[in-house]
Amino acid sequence: MSALRRSFRILGAIAPNLGARLAYRLFFTPQRHKPPLWEIQLSKTATVLKVPFKGGNLNALSWGNGPTVLLIHGWGGRATQMGAFVTPLTSAGFRVVALDAPAHGYSSGRQTDMVQYAAAINAIRQEVAPVTAIVAHSLGAACTLLSMERHQFPVKRLVLIGTPASAIWVTEAFAEVLGIPGHVMKRMRELLESRYGNTFTWEDFSIKRMISRITIPTQLIHDKKDAEIPYWNAMQLIQSGPTCELVTTEGHGHRRILHQEYVVSKCLEFLQPELALARTDPVE
Repeated sequence: MSALRRSFRILGAIAPNLGARLAYRLFFTPQRHKPPLWEIQLSKTATVLKVPFKGGNLNALSWGNGPTVLLIHGWGGRATQMGAFVTPLTSAGFRVVALDAPAHGYSSGRQTDMVQYAAAINAIRQEVAPVTAIVAHSLGAACTLLSMERHQFPVKRLVLIGTPASAIWVTEAFAEVLGIPGHVMKRMRELLESRYGNTFTWEDFSIKRMISRITIPTQLIHDKKDAEIPYWNAMQLIQSGPTCELVTTEGHGHRRILHQEYVVSKCLEFLQPELALARTDPVE
């Protein structure tokens, strides 16, 4: 880490474009982590779905029958990281489909970004449609909102856990950890914009703005001790989202929150009204 910080300090002074390319590679190359035993066992009980995507495949896991709930993990996560939700939701009568994002888990690729993740969410949504609800974590929650905005698909309810309020802030937090100068990080963001033909800017990734346009019931869940996506993000989102409610926990952090019985039960309670409605009035 100290070597990287030194490298970025030097590159920022003498070769900022090279520094921006290095930052791009690091930021958009998620690490794949080995899942714990309970996740491996859970995956063996699922039906595996392979969906063609961008010259490769998306990997997804499916359990149960009934109205479909998508589980969308965060950056550096995997489908089974959301596994604590599977049994409660399927026991209640939902079908659960959990996605490995591009360059995550068993999906293809080494690098990905928010635009591609948003497209992947839409691809799996089309594969298993109709989708009643989405439960998403962290940057996966941000990409869910981006996917709904870019691809214009309906769902009945959203549950967003540990969600950042600003994509630009996410890059700035990354820069702070690695000591990346501000002008280098700005160029890194411009590299992504140019990759997509400058059809958007990072300001278009404002999660606060996207959530202000959501018209369906949305549950925000956030821990006061979240060190990765601090609680002020939830405060900004609840103030921006006219259809949002906030569930606050304390002491579960950013990832352990996904395994808390209270969190799963609040999510299920929030989604429960859609069981009967989804059967009689499915999403198109």
